[in-house]
Amino acid sequence: MDGRDDFDFLIGTWKVHHRRLKERLKGSSEWEEFEGDTVDRKILNGLGTWTRTSFTK
Repeated sequence: MDGRDDFDFLIGTWKVHHRRLKERLKGSSEWEEFEGDTVDRKILNGLGTWTRTSFTK
């Protein structure tokens, strides 16, 4: 076992929910939330993964 399949649970197309602080490094506690899509694919015969993320804002 060389670990090539350790993260196979990530492979596929996902609907995701993101959030980020409206003002970083300023003590802000207000969050901005938005949806997105993520596509994860194996590359290099499983030695790595490729991720594409799209944001809907």
